[in-house]
Amino acid sequence: MKTIGLVFACLLCVVLAGPAVADPPDLAARVAQLEKRVAELEAALKRTAADLPKTETETKLVGRWSVTETDAKEAIFQDLALKPDGSCEVVIRSVGARRNATYSLVGKQLVISATIAVGTTESWEQCRVASVDDKELVLEHKVGEVFRKVKYSKEK
Repeated sequence: MKTIGLVFACLLCVVLAGPAVADPPDLAARVAQLEKRVAELEAALKRTAADLPKTETETKLVGRWSVTETDAKEAIFQDLALKPDGSCEVVIRSVGARRNATYSLVGKQLVISATIAVGTTESWEQCRVASVDDKELVLEHKVGEVFRKVKYSKEK
């Protein structure tokens, strides 16, 4: 059994050492070829990311949401106006209104970003979507070691 392990280890060393002794001109050409392919793949990824259909959760998030009176003291966001193009207007309890903000949904994580000055961006990433339907949005955020759920109602 040890002999097979040693043979395998030697074979692995020979296989891995082979590409390391390639001629430098061939290596440079290969690196250039791979860099070109990476650029093509990144461009294709950017094109397809914009064409992806929105998830059901993303579609239901669009609208104007107000925190319910019972949860107003615990809410991070007092009001949310989420638009289909990813822009939003938001009132944050600790800092006030941010009119030219953007939002995205990464999994269940709601990420809101607002540019407050040239080169300065605020970002809020502590809320995640617990549930959303046509009338109610429930966001949860961590307070200490406990997750708190905050309910929002959709304005018509």
